[in-house]
This record gives sequence, C-alpha cells and structure tokens, in this order.
Amino acid sequence: MELEVPDLDVAHNTYFLDEDVLKFRSHVGWKQDNIFAAHLGLTNEAAKYTLLKMTNSGRRFPSFWGTRFRLGA
Repeated sequence: MELEVPDLDVAHNTYFLDEDVLKFRSHVGWKQDNIFAAHLGLTNEAAKYTLLKMTNSGRRFPSFWGTRFRLGA
C-alpha cells in the first residue's frame, strides 16, 4: 500500500541519503529510527530496527539498552 502524503519523496530522501541522519542512525538506547521508518511507510526498515532493538541485552528493559544512555554515564 502506497502512502499518499505530500512531499513523501523528500522525507524518504532525507531518511536514506542525509549524511547526518545516516551518521546517527542506530537501534541502541533511546533512538527512534524504527518509529521514524514506520511513520514513513518503510515497513522493512521499521521491522529491521525493531528486531535489533528488542534483542537480548541482558537488561530489564531491552529496548532502552546502551551504555551512553545509563544514569550517571
């Protein structure tokens, strides 16, 4: 199903081509790239980052894991 949103191509180009966006894309910690991808209709990207985010991190809340996101760090 194709989304009918004005300037969706601009959003897709930003998601896939913007160097700053690419540099900081991650599934670690509080990053929300999976949510951004879902909002853009990029279901494969959203699934990829959601599965990476939900891997076993050995912590109580695995979706928020990451050393740079701990209190006091």
